[in-house]
Amino acid sequence: TLCAQLQEALQGVLQALRPTMLDRFGLGAALAALVAPPRRREVDGALTTYTLHLPARGLEALPADMAVHVYRIVQEGLTNAVRRGEARTVQVEMQVEMQMRRTIDPQAALVIDIADDGRGPGPDGPVPGHGLLGLHEKVQALGGTLALDRPEAGGLRLRVRLPIRPPVAKEDRT
Repeated sequence: TLCAQLQEALQGVLQALRPTMLDRFGLGAALAALVAPPRRREVDGALTTYTLHLPARGLEALPADMAVHVYRIVQEGLTNAVRRGEARTVQVEMQVEMQMRRTIDPQAALVIDIADDGRGPGPDGPVPGHGLLGLHEKVQALGGTLALDRPEAGGLRLRVRLPIRPPVAKEDRT
């Protein structure tokens, strides 16, 4: 009984953490709202601006639970770019790779690229922190891959590839 109560309480907390814009307006609108306001960097007060490029089609095919993860991945990527990289500009681009248009292709994937013009990682690579570690663990749990690289122009590029799986049917608990 105690385990059931804890699980129910945890589910309530997790639902509270879900951005309401996802349910009301969809992933595209929620991401647009996330990147809309420029933010001031803590180090010097300069503004960081964001650019968002979304696919014309495909985001609507994402299962609702995956949309929350995508939102959080982008949110963490933006936070890292501003706090760690001290970026002035951050570009977020998404692509949906799928063969068939009407159904979810078993090999379909969502690719998220977050590139910034910040100072980038040091010679030993990015400094691991809780955000990057958590992001890596989240991507792995979703069956995806995460890669960090340093573009020739400088900054840091975060590339996440997530398989798109059909939504899992919820069990009837009656």
